[in-house]
Amino acid sequence: MSQPSPGSAVTASVLKETTPGEQRVAVVPESVPALARTGVRVLLESGAGAAAWFPDSAYTRAGAKVVSRDEVVGRAGVLVAVGAPAPELIARLRPPQDRRTGSRRARSQVQPAPGDRQGRTRPRSGMPVG
Repeated sequence: MSQPSPGSAVTASVLKETTPGEQRVAVVPESVPALARTGVRVLLESGAGAAAWFPDSAYTRAGAKVVSRDEVVGRAGVLVAVGAPAPELIARLRPPQDRRTGSRRARSQVQPAPGDRQGRTRPRSGMPVG
């Protein structure tokens, strides 16, 4: 299987959750190498995994780059979060770029897809879902 070229990589920016009581993180350290093999670079907001007991150092060892919230948003190709990002955060995203022409698309093309709207693929406890 061929590796993606460095120029074709997408940057997935992982946000620290801000909802009170939220302990999940959108990407765990174990997922970073698998994402890298498919051409996805992972940027992680510092402290994003702390509530889920994943220190920044675990992400760094896995190949992610830990950065500030401003850098996570500023360099995002895809913004990854458990809950819906705040509208003002979405407004700061740069519009997608067409790789063939190099032109920027209209901001209306930026669509949030929060992870909490996705179904679970497996139960946390290992018990069957019924």
